[in-house]
Amino acid sequence: MDGVYRIKDTNSLKKSSFRTKFRLTQKDRDYIAAKGLETIKDHAFQFINTRVTPDFPKNDGKQTLMRGHPVFIAQHATATCFRGCISKVAWNREGQGAQ
Repeated sequence: MDGVYRIKDTNSLKKSSFRTKFRLTQKDRDYIAAKGLETIKDHAFQFINTRVTPDFPKNDGKQTLMRGHPVFIAQHATATCFRGCISKVAWNREGQGAQ
């Protein structure tokens, strides 16, 4: 999963009834406000690198929780929750499909 990946088609995310149901709760928004966006970005980086990026992630396909942190909600909404979802909607900088 090395490389920079970009969304192929944002319309597919917008049309997905599964993806569009994810919303941040007030608790999530308060958490973001309290921690700050830079901290949330750091959390996102850590979650992706430890749960999705490894060649053989633990619990592949089931490693992203459905609640508990605003980043988890964002991952499901943007199809970055596990390698299978990423491969469906993304390609890397070179234009090759995700692995």
